[in-house]
Amino acid sequence: MTRLGVTIGLDDTRAAEWASAAAVVSRALRVFGEVDVTPTNSELPAALASRRPDVVFQAARGANDRVRTAVTLEQLGIPFTGSSSSALTLTASRERMKEALGTRLIPTAVFTVARGPEDLVPLTRRSFPLVVFRASEVFDGRDCVVVEDAAELEREVHKLWATAPHPVLVERYLPGSAFGCLVLGNGADRVVLPPVSLVSGSNPGESPSIDHVPEGLREGVERVVLETCRVLDLRDLARVDIALSERGVPHVLSADPLPDLTGDLSNPVLLAADSTGLDQVELIQRTLHVAAARAGVPLPTSPMFDDLRYRTPPRGLRLRARHA
Repeated sequence: MTRLGVTIGLDDTRAAEWASAAAVVSRALRVFGEVDVTPTNSELPAALASRRPDVVFQAARGANDRVRTAVTLEQLGIPFTGSSSSALTLTASRERMKEALGTRLIPTAVFTVARGPEDLVPLTRRSFPLVVFRASEVFDGRDCVVVEDAAELEREVHKLWATAPHPVLVERYLPGSAFGCLVLGNGADRVVLPPVSLVSGSNPGESPSIDHVPEGLREGVERVVLETCRVLDLRDLARVDIALSERGVPHVLSADPLPDLTGDLSNPVLLAADSTGLDQVELIQRTLHVAAARAGVPLPTSPMFDDLRYRTPPRGLRLRARHA
C-alpha cells in the first residue's frame, strides 16, 4: 500500500484552520493509500525519516514552513507535491520574484523597494496612484494598498513598518482587470484553468458572478502565466495572478507555488477548478497524481480522471473580492 504524508504548519494563531485543512487533504487522499499527517516542527526530520512516506502532500501555509519542509524532504530524498525549496524561496519575496521575471522580459509593474524613510523621498515625486505591498509574502496579488498621493504613501508605508520593520515594495498601479490563474501539471502538459477575475465588490458577501473575458485576452494571459511557471520552475499546481496595464498588456502580480485548496468558491483556486468540473476532492487528488507522475512514484490505487474542460467559458468568471 502506498504511504502518503501530509505536512501542516504549527502557528498557534491558526492551528485550528490548518488542522481543518489537513483533514480535508487527508480525506481526499485516502483513495491512494495510508495517510499520515506530520506537523512542520523540530521533530519533522526524524518523523519523516522514520515513517518514510512514498510521497508527501505539502499543506503548510506559512512561507518559512513551506521552505523548511521542502529542504527536509529534499535532503531525505522523499518526493513531495509542489515546487522545490529554491522555487519556494524565490517566490517568497516579491522583489526577487519580479527581478527573476524581469531578466526573462516577463512584464511586471515598475517597482522600488523602500527599506527606510529616505527611500520614500524620490517616490513622492512619482506619478500616482501607486501600490504598496510588503516585499515578502508574495502569495496574494490583492494584498495591497493603493495610495493616491505622497501623504497617503508615507502614512501607509509607516503603518506597515510599525507592524513589522521589513522592506516595502512600491510599484506602479496597473489600472486594468486582474486575474487569478490556476495551473495544473508540469512541462508541456501544464494546463491553465479558466482565469478568475479578481474584482473588488461593495458587498463582501456577494457570490461569484459572470463577466466577459475576450478570447484574445484569455490567450494572452495564458501565455504570460505559462512562461512565469517555466521561469520560476513552478510544479504540479500553482497560482499566478495577472493584472492588465492601461494598454491591456498582462503583467504578473504574484505567484503562489502552493495555493490554498481549502475553503469554498470564494477561493479563486476552487472557483477556477469548479468551472472545469473539478470539485475540491478531485483537485487535491489530481495534484498528488501529477506530482507522483513527475517523481516516478507508482500509485497502485488511483481514481480514473476525466479530461479537463479547461477552456474559458464564453463569458469567463468573476470573483468579487473582499478588499482592494
